[in-house]
Amino acid sequence: MNPARIALAALGGFVAYFAVGFATFALLPSLKSEFLKYQTIYRSQEAMKGVMPVGMAFMFLAILALAVLYAMSCPGVSGFAEGIRFGALFGALIGLFAIGSFVVHN
Repeated sequence: MNPARIALAALGGFVAYFAVGFATFALLPSLKSEFLKYQTIYRSQEAMKGVMPVGMAFMFLAILALAVLYAMSCPGVSGFAEGIRFGALFGALIGLFAIGSFVVHN
């Protein structure tokens, strides 16, 4: 495992995560109004500004963990197809874990 490449992959994933999120809200402006309907459930924009740096730091750590998992699961293998395989297989398993342990639990 090359720590510099893992850090670069995590940074790329972090940027891509926020780029896709921004594009989603830009292409579907009705999503913003949907969150505004339920102000008792979702934090206001002012309240989010206080916790956003911590949230971003932990999002980066989560993406870094996935980059390390990828590096450990595919030693000596590189390429686009292997990345897609990792995303499909491990991504689905990690998604099931997150849904079962966090979403449904809460």
